[in-house]
Amino acid sequence: MLQNRGIEGVRVLMGLLSLANQHSRQIVEHACQIAQGHGAYHLRCLRQLIDHQNSAPAQQGFEFIQQHPIIRDLGDYGQFVRQAITQLP
Repeated sequence: MLQNRGIEGVRVLMGLLSLANQHSRQIVEHACQIAQGHGAYHLRCLRQLIDHQNSAPAQQGFEFIQQHPIIRDLGDYGQFVRQAITQLP
């Protein structure tokens, strides 16, 4: 962030320290990782990401069904791919 914004980035760092006092380290760290991945080096972006994490419901895990009348066997798909490859010019 300092490389991107220079001396103006010091203010962002001060705000980041303030966020670290208000939220857990894991939440702030996760928001920073997301922001860095998108090149978002503004404190406003971090606050929005943290607010989103706090307000978003936890995603429920679920299992995929393995067999169903409309789901083909995995071997059928392998056969389709082999036929397609042999028909290539």
